[in-house]
Amino acid sequence: MGLGSSEDRSEPAEETAAERRPAAGESEGPRFSLRLGESGAARFGALFQGQQVPAGCTLAREGGVLSGLMILDRGLVSLYQSKPGQDEQMVGWCFPGDLLAGTTVEGRSPVTARTLVPSTLRVMPWEALDRFAQERPEVHRCLLDLAERSMARMRAHLLVVLAKSKLERLAAFLLEVRQHGAAPVPDTARVELAMDREVIAQYLGLTVESVSRAFTALKDRGLIEMEDPRHILLSNLAGLTALARGDGEPGG
Repeated sequence: MGLGSSEDRSEPAEETAAERRPAAGESEGPRFSLRLGESGAARFGALFQGQQVPAGCTLAREGGVLSGLMILDRGLVSLYQSKPGQDEQMVGWCFPGDLLAGTTVEGRSPVTARTLVPSTLRVMPWEALDRFAQERPEVHRCLLDLAERSMARMRAHLLVVLAKSKLERLAAFLLEVRQHGAAPVPDTARVELAMDREVIAQYLGLTVESVSRAFTALKDRGLIEMEDPRHILLSNLAGLTALARGDGEPGG
């Protein structure tokens, strides 16, 4: 995936990097969608370098300058923001296919980002991106769309924390993990949680004890089954979705 040629521009817009499968012996590009045509997307992806990162690694600091365009390929990254005199507050996740930290145009990170599990990043130096954009200026619009997707999820999360009961928050969280597939399981009614109860509590603005009671309450209502603390069967998706929307929830 790199510099485009005139023939790239004539390729169908429907083809995306996510739909492309690498040829034998070719390294796989990052898992995200850009409407650059198959050849243009392939050349763009070839400009990335893969990086294996252990769990607990700080990838970006709030306000810090990033060395290049970063996209999470595999794993899970937690995002934090802070206010003067206050502790960091978890504000969201980066799932596979997301721009790291919702990277701003200026190359500064609006959040602190840390890996929650061993992860794989795809990194492209800014200079390489600038050269590619000279040939394919539409790439900037595509990347802004990716950044907006991440920021929209953080805004939606803030509304959940401010307006929802603890059961509604947990229901919304489980559906979010299922949708974005941080740790995908073949059966789409199951989710694998890469995070422990303490991290979930921090994300939802609850205590660990409240999170544990909320899991038990969802189980007692027949909405989930807990195979173990990390593997959850969403046994009533319709009911869980209704609860996450606040339909008929008497209180948390």
